[in-house]
Amino acid sequence: ATPAEVSFVVGNLASAVLWAVAFLPQMREFIVTRDITGYSFAVSAIDVTGCTANVIILFAPRGASAAQALTEGAPFVAIVVMHSVLVLTALLVVCLRPKGVAASEKCGSAPNTEGAV
Repeated sequence: ATPAEVSFVVGNLASAVLWAVAFLPQMREFIVTRDITGYSFAVSAIDVTGCTANVIILFAPRGASAAQALTEGAPFVAIVVMHSVLVLTALLVVCLRPKGVAASEKCGSAPNTEGAV
Protein backbone atom coordinates (compact mmCIF):
# COMPACT_ATOMS: atom_id res chain seq x y z
CA ALA A 1 0.00 0.00 0.00
CA THR A 2 1.22 3.46 -0.83
CA PRO A 3 1.48 6.18 1.81
CA ALA A 4 -1.46 7.99 0.16
CA GLU A 5 -3.64 4.88 0.44
CA VAL A 6 -2.67 4.36 4.08
CA SER A 7 -3.35 8.02 4.79
CA PHE A 8 -6.80 7.75 3.18
CA VAL A 9 -7.75 4.57 5.05
CA VAL A 10 -6.50 5.73 8.45
CA GLY A 11 -7.24 9.44 8.21
CA ASN A 12 -10.53 9.44 6.34
CA LEU A 13 -12.18 6.06 6.06
CA ALA A 14 -11.38 4.60 9.50
CA SER A 15 -12.12 7.85 11.26
CA ALA A 16 -15.49 8.19 9.48
CA VAL A 17 -16.45 4.62 10.41
CA LEU A 18 -15.38 5.12 14.04
CA TRP A 19 -17.38 8.35 14.29
CA ALA A 20 -20.42 6.56 12.88
CA VAL A 21 -20.03 3.64 15.31
CA ALA A 22 -19.76 6.09 18.22
CA PHE A 23 -23.40 7.07 17.71
CA LEU A 24 -24.76 3.53 17.96
CA PRO A 25 -24.85 3.23 21.79
CA GLN A 26 -26.95 6.41 22.04
CA MET A 27 -29.36 5.17 19.38
CA ARG A 28 -29.63 1.82 21.16
CA GLU A 29 -30.35 3.61 24.45
CA PHE A 30 -33.15 5.62 22.83
CA ILE A 31 -34.74 2.53 21.33
CA VAL A 32 -34.37 0.21 24.34
CA THR A 33 -35.54 2.70 26.96
CA ARG A 34 -37.92 4.64 24.71
CA ASP A 35 -36.59 7.72 26.44
CA ILE A 36 -34.46 10.64 25.25
CA THR A 37 -34.04 12.37 28.59
CA GLY A 38 -30.75 14.26 28.64
CA TYR A 39 -30.37 14.41 24.86
CA SER A 40 -29.60 17.88 23.53
CA PHE A 41 -30.96 18.78 20.12
CA ALA A 42 -29.00 22.04 20.38
CA VAL A 43 -25.67 20.24 20.71
CA SER A 44 -26.53 18.13 17.66
CA ALA A 45 -27.44 21.28 15.72
CA ILE A 46 -24.18 22.98 16.68
CA ASP A 47 -22.14 19.89 15.77
CA VAL A 48 -23.91 19.54 12.40
CA THR A 49 -23.33 23.24 11.69
CA GLY A 50 -19.62 22.94 12.45
CA CYS A 51 -19.17 19.78 10.41
CA THR A 52 -21.09 21.27 7.49
CA ALA A 53 -18.88 24.36 7.63
CA ASN A 54 -15.77 22.15 7.54
CA VAL A 55 -17.04 20.33 4.45
CA ILE A 56 -17.87 23.67 2.77
CA ILE A 57 -14.34 24.91 3.48
CA LEU A 58 -12.97 21.81 1.74
CA PHE A 59 -14.91 22.85 -1.38
CA ALA A 60 -13.63 26.45 -1.18
CA PRO A 61 -10.18 26.21 -2.80
CA ARG A 62 -10.10 26.79 -6.54
CA GLY A 63 -9.81 23.60 -8.46
CA ALA A 64 -10.98 21.43 -5.59
CA SER A 65 -12.96 18.53 -6.98
CA ALA A 66 -16.16 17.38 -5.30
CA ALA A 67 -14.79 13.85 -4.98
CA GLN A 68 -11.63 15.07 -3.25
CA ALA A 69 -13.52 17.39 -0.91
CA LEU A 70 -15.97 14.65 0.08
CA THR A 71 -13.13 12.16 0.53
CA GLU A 72 -11.24 14.52 2.81
CA GLY A 73 -14.45 15.49 4.56
CA ALA A 74 -15.66 11.89 5.07
CA PRO A 75 -15.47 12.08 8.89
CA PHE A 76 -17.49 15.30 8.88
CA VAL A 77 -20.03 13.87 6.45
CA ALA A 78 -20.34 10.76 8.65
CA ILE A 79 -21.02 12.93 11.70
CA VAL A 80 -23.72 14.90 9.86
CA VAL A 81 -25.37 11.72 8.61
CA MET A 82 -25.26 10.03 12.03
CA HIS A 83 -26.63 13.12 13.79
CA SER A 84 -29.48 13.09 11.28
CA VAL A 85 -30.19 9.44 12.04
CA LEU A 86 -29.90 10.13 15.79
CA VAL A 87 -32.36 13.04 15.64
CA LEU A 88 -34.76 10.96 13.54
CA THR A 89 -34.48 8.11 16.05
CA ALA A 90 -35.15 10.51 18.94
CA LEU A 91 -38.19 11.97 17.20
CA LEU A 92 -39.55 8.51 16.40
CA VAL A 93 -39.05 7.39 20.00
CA VAL A 94 -40.98 10.41 21.27
CA CYS A 95 -43.72 10.24 18.64
CA LEU A 96 -44.22 6.49 18.89
CA ARG A 97 -44.10 6.30 22.69
CA PRO A 98 -47.29 4.61 23.92
CA LYS A 99 -49.91 7.02 25.28
CA GLY A 100 -49.81 7.38 29.03
CA VAL A 101 -46.10 6.62 29.28
CA ALA A 102 -44.28 9.57 30.78
CA ALA A 103 -41.01 10.65 29.22
CA SER A 104 -39.17 9.77 32.41
CA GLU A 105 -40.55 6.22 32.62
CA LYS A 106 -38.32 3.50 31.24
CA CYS A 107 -39.71 0.59 29.27
CA GLY A 108 -40.67 -2.24 31.58
CA SER A 109 -40.65 -0.13 34.75
CA ALA A 110 -43.64 -0.18 37.01
CA PRO A 111 -45.87 2.87 36.68
CA ASN A 112 -45.72 5.38 39.49
CA THR A 113 -48.78 4.73 41.63
CA GLU A 114 -47.73 6.84 44.60
CA GLY A 115 -50.63 8.93 45.78
CA ALA A 116 -53.10 7.02 43.60
CA VAL A 117 -56.49 6.31 45.11
